[in-house]
Amino acid sequence: MRPSVFSSTLWLRVWLNQGKYKVSLHLFKTKAFNDPVTEFPYEVDLSGRLYIEFVVESGDPNLQITADTCYSSPTQIPGSNTYTIIKDSCPLDSTFTSYESLDQRKRRFSIHVFKFDEFPQVYLFCDVIVCHKDSHPNKCTQSCDGKRVKRAISELENPRNRARLSRGPIVFPQGTRS
Repeated sequence: MRPSVFSSTLWLRVWLNQGKYKVSLHLFKTKAFNDPVTEFPYEVDLSGRLYIEFVVESGDPNLQITADTCYSSPTQIPGSNTYTIIKDSCPLDSTFTSYESLDQRKRRFSIHVFKFDEFPQVYLFCDVIVCHKDSHPNKCTQSCDGKRVKRAISELENPRNRARLSRGPIVFPQGTRS
């Protein structure tokens, strides 16, 4: 089985300059984020967690990355059986745990995989956004405390600072499913 898209290249307009940046989505085996998953399908027990990292690869330390939307689907082409993890850059999953990174070009989080017990496998899809830390408004620093930051329509509709990434399949051993 071949894995789905691992990374995507996106164009980002920062200030008045254009830059081309590689963004990627990685899965890790532990919360230390030092043991990447390199082979798919990746098997994980339903009692485990998925450790997820987004990265914008650039020498510019002023870039930031965030997930606008993340969801899972039992197929490579998402349909009606999707499970939303993040929407509008805010976590919806009750098991969501964010992990601090000193590098704003990385975002890390985990979720408990028991949420996927209806399916023998899932694919993870995330729409990520790259921002410059000095741009305003900045979706990458949006608050999820109920006080929404007003965003410029151009930021939301600009496809050049977005990329859709996916990983999978993530499979669950038969003995751990109900």
